[in-house]
Amino acid sequence: MERTITVKGHGKISCVVDQADLYVTISGRDPGCEAASSLAAERLSLLEQAAEGCGFHKKQLITTSYQLQTEYEGWQDETGVYRNRISGFVCRHELRLSLPFDSALLSRTLTAIAQSGAEAELRLEFTVADKDAAKEALLAQAVITAKAEAEVLCRAAGVKLGDLLHMEYGVQAPEILSPTRLEATGAALMSKRTALPELSPEDIILEDDVTLTWAIG
Repeated sequence: MERTITVKGHGKISCVVDQADLYVTISGRDPGCEAASSLAAERLSLLEQAAEGCGFHKKQLITTSYQLQTEYEGWQDETGVYRNRISGFVCRHELRLSLPFDSALLSRTLTAIAQSGAEAELRLEFTVADKDAAKEALLAQAVITAKAEAEVLCRAAGVKLGDLLHMEYGVQAPEILSPTRLEATGAALMSKRTALPELSPEDIILEDDVTLTWAIG
């Protein structure tokens, strides 16, 4: 029976933020379904104009969610029974705009959206542009760690590390996001009447594990 050694390697790296993902939600609410959709479309047009004014193309606004929902209200009929009836409709459209991390550009973009009349809700997340490179560096670190630990164990046991026989890696990749977040409404940003403060998001810490099995002799 072939003798083996199995070691779990832990990778941990730090990534500097170089991309901001701006999520913008616009809504239209009206007693009529078509009117609610039309209002959301009008606000989308205002949002696109604001983005273009900051140097972006409207196609860079990527839809991440679109919902057209019925709203209900409770009422009591003549027998005293509480029932629900349709009170109106709401159309919610969420879009993502990815841009290089630059505080001045972010401030101009957020201010333009706030002043556009789109009445948007804003959420800002920070990440890295080259996610594949970050994942590759993380996995490479995990494999290096596993091999180093296997070599230490083999030397201590007086055996020789042989060929790599098996590698195991989970299917759930780590989320590449900084812990720093920003959320606001357009009205809240307009009330400040000033540019946003300098944003310094935390570095992104990525961690993951790989399990490797070698023959030993």
